[in-house]
Amino acid sequence: MKAKRFLSLLLSLTLAVSLAAPAAAAEDPVADIAAQYGLGRPGVTTLPISGDLGWSMVTTTPAEGQEVTWRNLSYISFLEGKAQEYREAHAGEYDSFDAAAWLAESWPDWTKEEYLEIFEIADEESFKQAMWKEYCQVQVGILSWEEYEKQLMALYEEAFPGELDSLDTATLLAYEGYQDPVTAYMKDNYLEDEAAVRSQLLANYIEARRQIADTHDRAEGYRSADPGSWDGFDADAYYEENYYWVDKEEFMHSWRGPFYTEEDLKEYLYVEHMEENDPSFQWDWYAGDATLVVNGVTNYDTQLTTADGVSYLPAGELGAILGADLTGDEPVAIRPAAEAAGWDVTWNRMNNQVVLLDRERLTHGVVVPAGAIYDENDQPTDEDFLEYDLTQFEELLKRLLSAQKLEKGQSYRTTNTYSMTLTTLNSLDGDKDYKLDLKVDALARDGLMDVTVTANAAQLLELIPQAAMDKLNAQMGKLDFQNLKTLLTGCKFQLILDLEGGKAYWNLPLLRLVDDTVSEDTWFSLDLGDMDLTAVSEVLAALQDGEWSVGDFLYEMLLQDSAESYMGATSSYQSFLELYSVANTFFGPHTMSEQGGTLTWKLDTATVNQMFSGLAGYMGYYYDEYEEIPQFELFKEYDLTVTVDRNGRMTASAAIRPNMEGIAAMGTRGSWYDPGETALMTWALGLFDFRETARSQGTASHATGTLEFHWKNQMKLKVDTVADQEAVKDAPRTAPPAGAEVVEL
Repeated sequence: MKAKRFLSLLLSLTLAVSLAAPAAAAEDPVADIAAQYGLGRPGVTTLPISGDLGWSMVTTTPAEGQEVTWRNLSYISFLEGKAQEYREAHAGEYDSFDAAAWLAESWPDWTKEEYLEIFEIADEESFKQAMWKEYCQVQVGILSWEEYEKQLMALYEEAFPGELDSLDTATLLAYEGYQDPVTAYMKDNYLEDEAAVRSQLLANYIEARRQIADTHDRAEGYRSADPGSWDGFDADAYYEENYYWVDKEEFMHSWRGPFYTEEDLKEYLYVEHMEENDPSFQWDWYAGDATLVVNGVTNYDTQLTTADGVSYLPAGELGAILGADLTGDEPVAIRPAAEAAGWDVTWNRMNNQVVLLDRERLTHGVVVPAGAIYDENDQPTDEDFLEYDLTQFEELLKRLLSAQKLEKGQSYRTTNTYSMTLTTLNSLDGDKDYKLDLKVDALARDGLMDVTVTANAAQLLELIPQAAMDKLNAQMGKLDFQNLKTLLTGCKFQLILDLEGGKAYWNLPLLRLVDDTVSEDTWFSLDLGDMDLTAVSEVLAALQDGEWSVGDFLYEMLLQDSAESYMGATSSYQSFLELYSVANTFFGPHTMSEQGGTLTWKLDTATVNQMFSGLAGYMGYYYDEYEEIPQFELFKEYDLTVTVDRNGRMTASAAIRPNMEGIAAMGTRGSWYDPGETALMTWALGLFDFRETARSQGTASHATGTLEFHWKNQMKLKVDTVADQEAVKDAPRTAPPAGAEVVEL
């Protein structure tokens, strides 16, 4: 039954969690779970729940002797209660229960020794208790979800009589992104009848109300402790700073559950703000002791202590980590000692981690676990540091940017012309060429840009079938049709972009063909909001001056993510290792050379195939776990060469063609696709086979180039470009011309 499949997934999660401390679980299993796995503050845990709402199912545990209510009933405690009833009713079966047989049936890939080691079980009786507990939970788990929903709704109805009956099923469905009929919802949630749909929707609604109520209680606590913090909290400003990428209505609707009000949102944002500045707060999914993470490795056996927001280590232990001579019997505050030794210290609040990072080393490479670096005979060495030399690529980048350095307060005019030839390939009637000439004139100064694009696109009308052209002519009338050709001959687009002022204006006369309210003098305006360009300017200046490196950039990402990642500092460091590896693959010494003062950066097909194939194979490993990771040839051709001399003169060439058969082989790997589906996908991908080549040369003031794109059996496109740049006295426009009609969007 599909319902059983869904419940078994949830059950497997609770079982895995409940096995955390099997020997101690007899008295208070939920408390032991929360303590060992950090599933929440005392009395509060969180479990992920599927669906489109995006919020977590809040499940709480009533304290000993506390009345069970809709606020504190959890599925874990409900399930454990049912399991306890089962154990008591079948107590006579315990003596004859075969724990080893149950392990073999439930965990076929594990041996008993592995299980005992992983869960740190020291004796046979504790092992039998763990297996018996799991066995009893399985016996009641499949049948208990509907009972849990019924009890939860009964408790809520007791607290709020009539509210659940007043909720419309269609409205609840809409909040989860579904519509009537409920077939799709039933399929996605493994439900077999429509009655179960309303029960689950109401349970989800109650979970949302519990989360809102929990947030309200936490807000009340912060308000009571510091009333001024609520009075001075600007929810709108906080939202714009932290959630600017998502519309507020969408956030309230999709992220926080049904019937979320502005006041609820303010309390949620307020609590988040207060917790960010509360050193005693621990996120729901972690409630363990503080741990020390050094260059991505968690040191579990340290004598780390914390007090009043300060972390300490014994002098000898901290000195050994930092490579510094620290003496004394008293614990040493980590931050000042580490910063004095050139290390960075940060705090991952969500995972209760003190994070130490060796800035000097990590900006030039990565520290890896001992024995992970191999010698020429494939034998592990004692080294733990892998240095990456990206200096030549950084020098090439510096030359390019320095040659194009723009002086503050100076206007620059850049003129680009594009001569395009589109050739439609037709083996029956013969190939045919179509022309398009495009000119882009840009006048820029600091954060202000004034762009005018003109084109002659009249010949592209020939791409439209004659029958369609005849109907278009009849509908528009000869005068309008001729006007269309005139507009396309002198097609024009204007854009004024004021980044510092946060405004954008544009004008496109061609729109008047589809909107009779638009004239040639109609400009559209858009408010871009406040944009701080300081960081961008500083990065560009540092790059141009050579005071910045790839290693610096990756390290700053690591430092920030180590503090903010909910996955923890070790996960952030793993990403750092992978990014450095990718950077070395594409920009390392094997891709660089220098001759006569000219630097050359080159990527070849073998290098790129190895990189992407390794990544694809690694990702596919999770689908075919025990198979050897295959190598895929994803490109037939991938050759990229860039040269830059000391004066900033540049040449570039590229030839790229994907290997559609290799991509199809990667996509259809494993047992998911049968031979027919594999053949169909290979054929379909082959329809999109293409080859692209490009070459260019020049300086910042004058450059030329050619790009050719060949779509197999369909078309060819050739683009010849010329770019010229010069310093001028003219200033860019800051707004549309006087007398223009401006339409605010």
